[in-house]
Amino acid sequence: MGVTNEQFLFSCIDNSNSGTINFQDVADACGITTKGAAYIKFRRMKEKLGTIPNGGEETTGAGDATASGKSEKMTTKKVVKKSTSKKRKVEASEDVDDVDDGVKAIKEEVTEE
Repeated sequence: MGVTNEQFLFSCIDNSNSGTINFQDVADACGITTKGAAYIKFRRMKEKLGTIPNGGEETTGAGDATASGKSEKMTTKKVVKKSTSKKRKVEASEDVDDVDDGVKAIKEEVTEE
């Protein structure tokens, strides 16, 4: 079983510096697999307590610090939906043949130079 919320919050306080929490150290102390998982646990607790609205942005910047002190943003992947529309087939016409002749003429001019 995991740590209690109180133990987790104490670890967050213990592993913070000037209001910035080192989530890698929190994860190590609490037996959480990654610093991202520790950050998510902290964020969900804040949402539950009402300190930030669900899906809202944090203004303190807490949770963006890494073990080396550099900041990085937590990002989410966007799901790109494939287009399901089908292209319709173009019937061969005389216009296409005219274009092909024009392309051949240009290729011949380029090769002559």
